[in-house]
Amino acid sequence: MDVQIFLINLKRANERRKKMFHRMKQLNMAFEYFEAIDGQTVSDEQIRLKFDNNFLKNLPAQFTRGAIGASLSHHSIYEKIVAQKIPWALILEDDVILHSDLHSVLQKVISEDIEDQLTLFYYQSFDAIKIQNSSSKALFGKFRLYDAPDQGYNGAAAYLISEKVASRLLEQTTPIKSYADDWTHFLKSGCYSKINLIYPFIVTASLDPSNIASSDNRIVKIINKYKIPVLYWLIKFRRGRMFDKMRRVLISD
Repeated sequence: MDVQIFLINLKRANERRKKMFHRMKQLNMAFEYFEAIDGQTVSDEQIRLKFDNNFLKNLPAQFTRGAIGASLSHHSIYEKIVAQKIPWALILEDDVILHSDLHSVLQKVISEDIEDQLTLFYYQSFDAIKIQNSSSKALFGKFRLYDAPDQGYNGAAAYLISEKVASRLLEQTTPIKSYADDWTHFLKSGCYSKINLIYPFIVTASLDPSNIASSDNRIVKIINKYKIPVLYWLIKFRRGRMFDKMRRVLISD
């Protein structure tokens, strides 16, 4: 069964687009370019139309313009999946690094009985992620499919959903009242029956700051845009340390 791959990328992020196009060509994987909605330019009226009023009144400080754009972008993809009746969709953001075995792992994953489930190809958690080999399934090479422990997960950089799950996510996010990667909330809301994790990571995140869900801090934006020496690499170092902390995986039998 075919999987539609959506690559989310801001129109102004030319360098990232070129890198991702090149990588997908190397992997011989067809994909559809999806122009991300730029949270920096979306109008207040568009936000009012798409977001829940109560959510907007109590908007978390961390819900930046970048997060608004990310939520709108993923919501738009759900609309497309449902409208076009796409059986399976792998959604990728442009700040990821793809393993050479991605295609083989993807084909094996969709052969499993997971139509009613969410499968995270990339994920993070504030707590150590404790997975069990006894409940896992072999996929391809060293990669396995694990049941996700009951804890919070974030990161919408790479995940697989069916049309059925996309339809439920669309219903849950109309209007939008949460982060795009509020996976535990969506699970409790009945959008899918369980969460799967692929480990080792078949997709990892680049240390370059995300353009899609970017910071609203003006100074940080300038440092990232012009890659100011020392400061830019300091930001990347801190980002790497944070990723290491949020991707701690403990395996037991």
